[in-house]
Amino acid sequence: METYLQAENVIEALRGVYETMPAINVIEAALNSPNVDTHLLGSLLNTGAIEKADENYGLYSQGLTPSVIKCIEAFHSERAALFKALGYEDRAKPESIKKAARPDEHPELDLLIKASGPTSMHHRYVDGKMLV
Repeated sequence: METYLQAENVIEALRGVYETMPAINVIEAALNSPNVDTHLLGSLLNTGAIEKADENYGLYSQGLTPSVIKCIEAFHSERAALFKALGYEDRAKPESIKKAARPDEHPELDLLIKASGPTSMHHRYVDGKMLV
């Protein structure tokens, strides 16, 4: 119970600055990270392009093809089923990845879409922050 109260204190301190909410445990928190699906899965599905590309490759600008998005959506569905079975809250927002794939319609995502990387399969998208 004390840990939960500490989490509530952190959440309150961040209110208005950064949206956050408590999780049942660290596994729920880690699996809710968008890095697992967008960064890791997106990078793995684009391995060939990443390995052939120069330093200007961008996952968000070049790698979010319709097929990659379908795979990410399938992952979201599987994760949602797992969360339901474990009693976790699924906080994923799969519509966000679709927005990033349509930059002309979502100029508010311009900085994200123009971000470079991964530049290799040893990039942080793949091995540096798989879960968190």
